[in-house]
Amino acid sequence: MGVKTELPGGHFAFVLTRFIPDIQGLGPAFQIMSLEPNRPHENFFVLQNHPEMEDRRPGGYRFKVREIVPKYYSGLQVNKDPGVPLVWTGCILMVVGFYLAFFLSHRRVWVRLTNQGRDTLLEFAGSSHRNRIGFEQEFERMFQVLQEELLRPGRHSQEREEQA
Repeated sequence: MGVKTELPGGHFAFVLTRFIPDIQGLGPAFQIMSLEPNRPHENFFVLQNHPEMEDRRPGGYRFKVREIVPKYYSGLQVNKDPGVPLVWTGCILMVVGFYLAFFLSHRRVWVRLTNQGRDTLLEFAGSSHRNRIGFEQEFERMFQVLQEELLRPGRHSQEREEQA
């Protein structure tokens, strides 16, 4: 393939450019390029199973495929790519980031204690940028638990005994 071959007489040469195992269901074929002096190069096909499809060839020569002897070979490619774990780590971090960004709500809860003489003022606030109804329900539960703990009977007397 790709080797220039001159025919006897020296005024005609050709190059076998390509082998096609089955060209449009007609069987094996060779593509040949003619190299005639003072003429443009021509490409033509020679079919093994259909020599009757042979039309006039450059230089008046006729080509015929007598036998095709396949050569079998196999190749083995070994590859080492040390960057693959880094790429997979980045991919996993990106997926986790997408999950955090799109499926979890950013919620904030503030509690402020202010001393007002003998009393203490407790302020409880919160915000969420997503799923506000769910956050309101959870905020109400947190507020009720905090309120129950602060107003539980006997709580103040237990703390005073522990301090003494």
